[in-house]
Amino acid sequence: MKLELDEDLMAKVGASPQDVLTELAVTYYKQEKLSLGQASSLARLDRIAFLSALAARNLTVNYTEEDLEEDLENLAAYRQADL
Repeated sequence: MKLELDEDLMAKVGASPQDVLTELAVTYYKQEKLSLGQASSLARLDRIAFLSALAARNLTVNYTEEDLEEDLENLAAYRQADL
């Protein structure tokens, strides 16, 4: 998909195409419509850079208790397979 942006409008608001992609990705991530990886990909940023974009907006990573439990289960399975 190709997204075309009006250059005059972008200049008026002082935003680059990268700024627009990042804002779009942050918005969808904040609404929990995209995962961290998906939002990073949409913004065309690596995960560290996307995490920095979230931090610059005082946003935190969407990480629930269920996510923690799943991570712990995966870690236990990984350790068991490694033995």
